[in-house]
Amino acid sequence: MVLISPIVDIAIISFFMAIVSQILQRKLIDRKKMKESQEKMKQMQKQMNELLKRGDEKSKLESSRIQNEMLQLMNAQMKGSMKHMLVSLPIFWIVFAAIGAFYIGVQITSPLPLPIIHRNFAFEITPNVSWLWWYIYCSLAFSVVLSIILNILDKMKAKTSEKTLQRAEKAQQQA
Repeated sequence: MVLISPIVDIAIISFFMAIVSQILQRKLIDRKKMKESQEKMKQMQKQMNELLKRGDEKSKLESSRIQNEMLQLMNAQMKGSMKHMLVSLPIFWIVFAAIGAFYIGVQITSPLPLPIIHRNFAFEITPNVSWLWWYIYCSLAFSVVLSIILNILDKMKAKTSEKTLQRAEKAQQQA
């Protein structure tokens, strides 16, 4: 069941799946908490490296304590990522099964040659790709573009709320 053409159909499906993935990611993963956690882990890593350079027993014990704390932070991040995967994987499996059923054996001629790896691990750069490779490339491209756009929008939103907060503080001071 080809609606427009396989190349367009699969590109449209991958675009919508990239949107679904971004929405789920934003709803299920606390990005602010994750960013704070990553910053804290960077600081802990620096602190650990400094302690290891000292080489004494007390520094090694402190380094071990910091490493355990880092493992707990990473564990919390993994739980958030797992929640996203557990929700999104069934959706993607259903979509992949449908695409596979409709476009089995279809070769797509892409606008430019793309690198692919065959089942026997042979590498090739070709414009003729299967629906799966076309989906993967479209999905990667759309995900990157959507991520960039959403990050820009987040920054604009943060600046707007910061300006609003400054105006409110200024109004309070004048009152």
